[in-house]
Amino acid sequence: MTPTDSSLIPSAGTAPVTGPARKGLLRAVLWGIVVASTLTNMVASSSEAPMWVLIACGTATVFGSTALGVSHLRSSRQ
Repeated sequence: MTPTDSSLIPSAGTAPVTGPARKGLLRAVLWGIVVASTLTNMVASSSEAPMWVLIACGTATVFGSTALGVSHLRSSRQ
């Protein structure tokens, strides 16, 4: 068998992402949200954006940071 053999490539839906891979994916998504919302908030505050944009970006940053903190605390207990 060669590495490009189609029998080695799992088809969609055959193996759900679980365990450490899922946690790593979740952390990557959360970090992306935190970074994107922080940068958007910095750009919005330097321009004359409406207040609701600043509040929305700040809320996304707080929720993402809180989720990352809780995830870290839960993983360090195990």
